[in-house]
Amino acid sequence: MNKKWIKTDDDSVQYRREAQELETGQDRVFELYQVQAVEDITEISERDPEIYAVAHDFVYLAEVDKKFVLDCYGYDSMEELTKQYGPDEADAILAECQFELDSGCLENLMSRIPRMTWNQAKEIIEKIIGMDVDISQKQAKNAEQEIQRCHDTKLERAFQMLYDAASAVNMLANDVDHEKYAAVLDRCAEITECFRNLSIAEDGIISL
Repeated sequence: MNKKWIKTDDDSVQYRREAQELETGQDRVFELYQVQAVEDITEISERDPEIYAVAHDFVYLAEVDKKFVLDCYGYDSMEELTKQYGPDEADAILAECQFELDSGCLENLMSRIPRMTWNQAKEIIEKIIGMDVDISQKQAKNAEQEIQRCHDTKLERAFQMLYDAASAVNMLANDVDHEKYAAVLDRCAEITECFRNLSIAEDGIISL
């Protein structure tokens, strides 16, 4: 593992490092990642639903409202935090608290990454921070293959819905319909024919 990153929470896959390159003589700066649920997991029955995102941010301690953050976590002062965690770790804990508050409000999500499962989000974080450098090539390949399989499964389901809909229209349409909706019905026929030509539709079942 890249030694500058510290895993601080297994449940949220939270990683932290001190971004010393951004400090330039000011208060300390920390970079953090974690998996963040964007929907209420208690309302979902799936084992690993696609309700997670990756949270990422740089926390500049000079900009943190220390009193507000400490109050949110039940601390009276930085002295109390320092007494509990030690002088070297207190600043880092404060940064984690600020980061988690922002994550809980969905303010620091990586917006260009789509919603995903917890396992997918975990893999993305570990890949971003460079953990894949220290795992075997086989493990890295397996992770990529799992992500690809997930994508293929979703695409296969979407294709199946499209094929089923086009097939249903083809079967329901009569001569009058063909006169009224010629363009749409021709396109439905082309869709089903396209699937057959690609050899991914057999007995009405799409298989990629």
